[in-house]
Amino acid sequence: MAQYRHSVNESKPKSKTPHFRAKVSRSAPSHRVSDFWLKAIICLLLIVVTAGAYWHVIGCQFIESYDDQEYVTNNTAIASGLNAASLKWALTTFYASNWHPLTWISHIVDVQLFGLNPVGHHLVNLLLHILNALLLFTILSRLTQSIWKSAFVAALFAVHPLHVESVAWIAERKDVLSTMFWFIALWAYAAYVARPGVWRYMLIMAAFGAGLMSKPMLVSLPLTLLLLDYWPLGRLSVGWKKLIAEKIPLALMSAASCIVTMFAQQAGQAVATAGEIGLAHRLANAVVAYAAYIIKTVWPSRLAVLYPVFETHLLVWQIIGAAVLLAAISIGAVLSSRRRPYLLMGWLWYVITLIPVIGLVQVGSQSMADRYTYVTIIGLFIMAIWLIADIAADRIAWSRAIAATSVAIVCVLAVCTWRQVCVWQNSVTLFDHAIKVTPRNSIAHNNKGTGLVREGRMDEAIDELREAIKIQPEYGAAHNNLGVALVQTDHLDEGTRHLRIAAKLGMKTARVHQHIAEELVQKGEMDEAAEQCRLALKQDPDFGQAHFTLGMILGMKNKHKESLSHFKTAAKLAPNDALGRAMLAVAYFQTKDYESAWREAHRCRELGGDLSEGFVKDLTSAMPEPLLAGRK
Repeated sequence: MAQYRHSVNESKPKSKTPHFRAKVSRSAPSHRVSDFWLKAIICLLLIVVTAGAYWHVIGCQFIESYDDQEYVTNNTAIASGLNAASLKWALTTFYASNWHPLTWISHIVDVQLFGLNPVGHHLVNLLLHILNALLLFTILSRLTQSIWKSAFVAALFAVHPLHVESVAWIAERKDVLSTMFWFIALWAYAAYVARPGVWRYMLIMAAFGAGLMSKPMLVSLPLTLLLLDYWPLGRLSVGWKKLIAEKIPLALMSAASCIVTMFAQQAGQAVATAGEIGLAHRLANAVVAYAAYIIKTVWPSRLAVLYPVFETHLLVWQIIGAAVLLAAISIGAVLSSRRRPYLLMGWLWYVITLIPVIGLVQVGSQSMADRYTYVTIIGLFIMAIWLIADIAADRIAWSRAIAATSVAIVCVLAVCTWRQVCVWQNSVTLFDHAIKVTPRNSIAHNNKGTGLVREGRMDEAIDELREAIKIQPEYGAAHNNLGVALVQTDHLDEGTRHLRIAAKLGMKTARVHQHIAEELVQKGEMDEAAEQCRLALKQDPDFGQAHFTLGMILGMKNKHKESLSHFKTAAKLAPNDALGRAMLAVAYFQTKDYESAWREAHRCRELGGDLSEGFVKDLTSAMPEPLLAGRK
């Protein structure tokens, strides 16, 4: 940007007459004012079209079958709201196989403001997406001095259906949040290039650090800054060595983030081993995914929340076709780099920013994901818009036709996005759509099944869970969920069998042991049920349901002191659970601590719970009900 200004100064006439100076002084401010209002109108249009395309997201529910439960609704640290303990947890936890404290903090703040009403959570995601579109337009127009081209790139970013997953999925807050910091870092870099200084560089580092603490996918930022040095900043005359040295502190931050992320994902067993997915398959899948993202960018149809890697069988023609497409684009971008440098820059932006999530290190069960395109396809948009503008240059008729077509494309994409948002209404609609557009998707069947369980549609749920196991017989989570559904419909023996299969398949989680314990309680096998509760607590000492169930079992076995200890812990972990308070009151009564029993009984009533008439009568006989402070 500094060089741009220098070239402009050199182009001015050496002899500056008073008339010339007067002309400049009158016209330059007018030009700046007109640009300001044009940008303001474009920003307003971006807000309107983005809000219109996504407004239906406000009515969507939590996707509790797929990460929203883990990130928000069933996360006790998040549900406790904003406090010192939750902030400490956010900064230190590797929960969900990630270290992204700012993402956790944003969810904590949401719960503090909106509780567990999904409307507020969705609204924040939408506002962040709108802000990202505005930031992209502002940054591109500043870097390239091209308002209209930047506006169309921002509009495509704002309304492209591939971005619905990042906006409509509450658990993907990390996507929209980290991208906001990505764009802030680009803005800070533009300011640094225009006027280098330590404090400006520190601002880049701060924004980059915040982005990495929101989602580690931002590790490619130092390389994308080098791409900006190539085009549009044109800083290559500075020398590659100096430009690379300039990015070393940022590269070190990326390296540190990679190490922390790998540690977190391995700790959470999220990284697939070479034995599960071979290197040859990963490479082939990466090539096909690179091409598939391009195709879905051009023709965004059959979008799904999950494209499963384990059920995907790549055909030779798919691999060869994808490789030919990528090679052709790469060669074309290189050969045209002198005349049209934006093609090489945009293509490398796309290739580089996808590397962390292309599957060479397989994390999770997806072969690709729409959310991975949130930042990456900006490079493709730049290539397309700038190339079209170049072709239409000096052809007024073409320019008008292309402009009208571009507006029409943005409108069509906005309608497609509106329809795709409807798919995200709830877990059942989301995974029902995934089943329709992806073949043999066992995870989609499993997650639709769990969504149906939450809606009480047990027969349909059991059918979906059986289908998931039919597709993938060793799918531990599906066996677990089917076992729970069967137990709830009084098919105890079959339910127990599937729960034990889940445990043998490695689902030895606290929740699986708890489900087995609940089933054994119904069958009256208390000793074995207690053992399953203890196994659950060994896996997760803060698992409140296991403490509650074990307290109930110990109480029935007249081990009242041990029962009281577990009920106390359960109440501490879930302080607003009326049933937990009721059982704690009973436990206090059984240990003859009647004053504490009345305190918990009052707390149970305050939470809307009911106490049995027999228990209240026995407690009143042991000790008359005391008056609460302030009660008349």
